[in-house]
Amino acid sequence: MDKLTRNFLSIKKRFENKKSYFSKIADRWNRRGKKSLAGQVKLLIADADSRLKEISNILEEFDVSENKYLLKVKINSFEGVYRELYFLTRPFYKRISFAVIFLALIVFVSHNFIFGIYHVSNGSSEATLLIGDRVWVNKTAYIINSPKCGDLIFLEDPSFKYDDNFFQRFWQKFIGIEISRFNLKAGPKRTIKRIIANQEDVVEGKIENKKSVLYKNNELLQEPYVNKLPLIALKKKTGITERDFIGSFKIPENFKNHEKIVLYSYDPKLDFEDQIFYYIDHQNILYDNKTGFVKTYNQDMEIVSKDGKNIDIFGPVEIPKNKYWVMGDNRINSFDSREFGLVDKSRICGRVSFVVWSLDSEEPFWFFEIIKKPFRFWSSVRWNIFFREIK
Repeated sequence: MDKLTRNFLSIKKRFENKKSYFSKIADRWNRRGKKSLAGQVKLLIADADSRLKEISNILEEFDVSENKYLLKVKINSFEGVYRELYFLTRPFYKRISFAVIFLALIVFVSHNFIFGIYHVSNGSSEATLLIGDRVWVNKTAYIINSPKCGDLIFLEDPSFKYDDNFFQRFWQKFIGIEISRFNLKAGPKRTIKRIIANQEDVVEGKIENKKSVLYKNNELLQEPYVNKLPLIALKKKTGITERDFIGSFKIPENFKNHEKIVLYSYDPKLDFEDQIFYYIDHQNILYDNKTGFVKTYNQDMEIVSKDGKNIDIFGPVEIPKNKYWVMGDNRINSFDSREFGLVDKSRICGRVSFVVWSLDSEEPFWFFEIIKKPFRFWSSVRWNIFFREIK
């Protein structure tokens, strides 16, 4: 007996064992008024019986080796009818469970290996990207090709250390949500930076004419993407609740109210209400206690690290294989290779391709903005940059 015949007999046995169950389901649905579903099941049973008889006749009357292709087609069609019957008559909760698990699997694979849509939560890439942008990250970009200079990349925190336990490491890498009740740890924070130099390049930072400049391979690097606008300090509130618990359930940190200081790019030539990137509320503006002036920061200001050194002065740094020097486009508000050093290729998750949509808000979840400001929500949407390609 060949493989094809054995496969048919196996499916035939499953159908014959389930046939009475399928008929009972159809009768039950008919009594409950689900006549359309009941009729569909009965038609499928009749179709399966007809196909089963046709295949049996081929096996009895013809040479299988000479009619193998025809037999294979008939068996596949019979198997399709049986599969449809099986899924149609499954209990509702099983069908829903299967659909949810299948959908979750598709989302998991797509999100981790194909593409992801991410919220830009800081201003390190202004004015290329703004806080509140939702960007499309192509995670297949570097499967074959290597990251190249000028790419805006999505990367893991280079200083993050994964847990040694395999399951914990898997959870941190692919899920990343902290669930303290089950001792599941959070994954690395992710951010967006631009590749300035890759393997065999030599990069150096200098101050010339009171301005920070970059040299790559002893040539002055031209960077049209670097933010040239000054920054203004603002006080912002996020979250929708003051509570820590609802019953025994701990409220996630993203839902709790927080106050923070943010730095936004702004055009000094325009009024605060007419800014092109962010709506600036006068009530949120911070003032210098000594001078009484608005707290602002020019792009040419000196940025000092913890050890008192100007971080714009570095190198020359020769980039080894599979390492990258990355920096934010908003140089005075970016934590990057000037402080954490080189980035390994394994930390790069993908390339930022375009802005999917954008909302002028610090909130990680867009519906928070609707809850807090239902009448101003639509005016916060940055319609003009939907689907804008990133260069």
